[in-house]
Amino acid sequence: MKSRLIRLSAVAAAAVLALSACSSGGGGDSGGDTPATDGSGELVKLTVAVSPGAATSTPMYLAADRGVFADHGLEVELVVLEDGAVAIPNTLNGQTQFSMAGFGSAVQAIEKGIPISLIGAANVIPTDPDSKYQAVIVNKEAGITEASQIETWAADSTEVDPSHAFTIDALGGDYASLTKIAVPFPAIGDAVADGTVDAAFVNEPFLSAAIETGKVDVLSYVTGDLTIPGAPGAVFIGAIEYMDENPEITAQFMAAIQEAYSYAAENLEEVAEFVPNTGLNDQVPPVVALGEYQVGPLKADQVQPLLDVFAKYGAIEGKIPASEMIRTS
Repeated sequence: MKSRLIRLSAVAAAAVLALSACSSGGGGDSGGDTPATDGSGELVKLTVAVSPGAATSTPMYLAADRGVFADHGLEVELVVLEDGAVAIPNTLNGQTQFSMAGFGSAVQAIEKGIPISLIGAANVIPTDPDSKYQAVIVNKEAGITEASQIETWAADSTEVDPSHAFTIDALGGDYASLTKIAVPFPAIGDAVADGTVDAAFVNEPFLSAAIETGKVDVLSYVTGDLTIPGAPGAVFIGAIEYMDENPEITAQFMAAIQEAYSYAAENLEEVAEFVPNTGLNDQVPPVVALGEYQVGPLKADQVQPLLDVFAKYGAIEGKIPASEMIRTS
């Protein structure tokens, strides 16, 4: 697997550079108690895969810098995934003990009987009705004022995206009739701006970049009834076998990520300022580009509505309820 390794030890807290070492146990005050360990007084070592997206993963690096993982008895090595397709296989074969993964790929795998469970979430679909984090944008010269006028659509895959389908249909369009063109994710906004396609669903930071070209219009920001507010975006997964054999370590890690993302949700300016220290992005993003983070444990009532959308559009059969996909401890 092509990846960038960033080792987080419990020895020193240093600025993180791309492809360099940093500390997970430095002297940050995370409000934790005496660390739980493996019984020998040493921190338990874990390898955890995270997204290359700075907005999604920076809370993990910030938590490491603040000593959150060490406070939970863990020494964490973060592996930045260059290819999201390896997240699940690497978790199953033990290369990583836990991993971020896309919601869709994770729930599709669970429904196919692959032995993983959801154990948490990083970010969630914005709940703020005034959020400008994500939008459907259209080519300015196309003169599109209604979703029903859209004919061509850019996405990172030509397969059905249930979230996109839900939004377009809710706007009065017909997602099933769209001609879908695959475009690398970072270039989707450019494809709309240059007229390669009529429209696309874009979120920050790519949304601001597209608007700044002056060649796209926002057809609609995607909030409220146009989406599933509070449903997870990137999730954390673990292999059932590993978690059953290591329940205490699993509980420690779950508590640590809940603390990491709950803190991030309350300290967005600090998260934004920390982004350049991760090696994922050398720029401080605007706070709006961070989106919204998960607070507390992942719950079935957050997940089930999105599962229902995935089932409606044929991405899953819908035979396994959210409550059976989520590990709670």
